[in-house]
Amino acid sequence: MDSAIGRRDRRNQDQRGLVRPGVPHEPPTPAPRARSRPASTITMAVVAVAGVCVASCTSTPRPAIEVRSNAPRAKAISEDAVGGASIARNVAARLYPALAKEAGSGNIAYSPTSIAVALGMARAGARDASAQQLDRFLGSPGPALDRGLNGLSWNLSDRAGKRKDVNRQDAMVELELANSFWGQRDISWKRPFLDVLGREYGTGMFEVDYEKDAAGSRLAVNRWVAEQTHGKIPDLVKPNVFDSQTRLSLVNALYFAAPWAAQFDGARTRPFTTVAGTKVDASMMHHLLHTTYRRGDHWQAVTIPYAGNELAMTLLVPDAGSLATVEASLDPAFIDILDAPAAPDSSANRAVSLTMPIFDLDDRPDLTAALKAVGVTAPFTTTVDFRPVTTDPRAPGLQLAEVVHQATVSVDEKGTVASAATVDVFRATGAPLETKPPIDLVVDRPFLFLITDLVTHAPLFIGRVADPTKP
Repeated sequence: MDSAIGRRDRRNQDQRGLVRPGVPHEPPTPAPRARSRPASTITMAVVAVAGVCVASCTSTPRPAIEVRSNAPRAKAISEDAVGGASIARNVAARLYPALAKEAGSGNIAYSPTSIAVALGMARAGARDASAQQLDRFLGSPGPALDRGLNGLSWNLSDRAGKRKDVNRQDAMVELELANSFWGQRDISWKRPFLDVLGREYGTGMFEVDYEKDAAGSRLAVNRWVAEQTHGKIPDLVKPNVFDSQTRLSLVNALYFAAPWAAQFDGARTRPFTTVAGTKVDASMMHHLLHTTYRRGDHWQAVTIPYAGNELAMTLLVPDAGSLATVEASLDPAFIDILDAPAAPDSSANRAVSLTMPIFDLDDRPDLTAALKAVGVTAPFTTTVDFRPVTTDPRAPGLQLAEVVHQATVSVDEKGTVASAATVDVFRATGAPLETKPPIDLVVDRPFLFLITDLVTHAPLFIGRVADPTKP
């Protein structure tokens, strides 16, 4: 099948497969003041983006040049995609406790798939302690990690396109993934590293000048993110993230937009009890659907399919007072169980009278702190572990400086639009009706949600709605 990834890769490559005009580069503007850091370290940034973005500019752009490996993008098999989905579930579960602690009583949103791909690209250039810690966190060694994430990207690209809703009407599902690598110009990068990025992640290297124009480099990366994500995340890389010590940025972009298989009824205002225990007036929508419903200790879960029934949102609704208990049990196996569809004759396939809030989240969790909290510390302190990326004297002591992530998830009666972005910055130094009455589920208290691919069980987005009236 001619997938979206394959079509994009051919567009991005000239006849030689080496270079092509890239994303417009803004003219130089004054760079932000550099923060103090050890003089012996240089930074590399890995950006993972999932979503919709639009950036505006008023000046004449200067094109960047993309240098690509001759290695063709590797085709993937279904087993690879399953492995990639497992990696994404690991990321979802292992980051959640740290992000929930940081959020306190607030909302949470992040994209495990986007984060996994961004860190996978960083792992392709790592060795020793940094490689071992990333492998442990992601749950897969280097070559299998690359094949799995490539397989998942290929597989997810097949979810996009025209689908049918429950009324057999045409509906469009959008699911787009893209990667890019932004390196300091005139630095010599290791060919094996570039080959892995080309073969498994479908990207070459855009040349920018962090040393003399960190602000312009930031604008170029943000514009690429904006283009790939259709307008949801226009300012992912903030002014002080890049500086003259930055040497590279690895970027993943993921954008998702889909209508429900069947639309909800119009919204009405109903009370919602927040994590803090206060009551707010929330816009609630209602739908009677036949779908997968599960009841566990202290929780209920219901799966809401999107058009085409290949992607779905699952709501995990803890019983009153049980949020912390349920969050503590969120591991990869639990996530796998939650999004597994029930067979048509299964007792888990039920009629559900669902009332849930409309919500619009925009979250920038501190992934640097979260990764360190789960044991990924070496990439942030090493001065030698990223030598497989480059040994150029202008990039001594390459290390991961910070990881920036942003996710937006908007849910209403018609469907969902979701986006996310992650930056790792490295510096030098439908079923038959039942006879049983429908389950009445009113989601009027904090709940978790997962947007998943039902084919591979990959979690695209995960989050917590503590207060639907806030972003």
